[in-house]
Amino acid sequence: MKKIKLKELRKMNNLRSCSYCSLQNLLRYTEADYYYSNAYGWRFDVYCINGLTIISGYDNIKQATKLTAVNEYDKKAEEVLKSVKTYNEAKKQLNILIKDFCNINR
Repeated sequence: MKKIKLKELRKMNNLRSCSYCSLQNLLRYTEADYYYSNAYGWRFDVYCINGLTIISGYDNIKQATKLTAVNEYDKKAEEVLKSVKTYNEAKKQLNILIKDFCNINR
């Protein structure tokens, strides 16, 4: 994960945003590609997944559209994490949910 500047982020396509921890279960095993911080410290993480650029954190940029079905998919992911016992199986099922989530938000 490397630091990104707002200028670079604004050039990215399909910017979508959500608040801090609203996708914590769905993105549990997904590493953020970038992070943004300023004088106040960490502000948000950036995930580049299936053609979407997802911003998750305290701040969001104006160009980003709000993600839809965030609570629904995070609850589905929570159920997967509760029911599946192995890391590999949980990661596999979460990746399927992430793919569906990204298709809905295109």
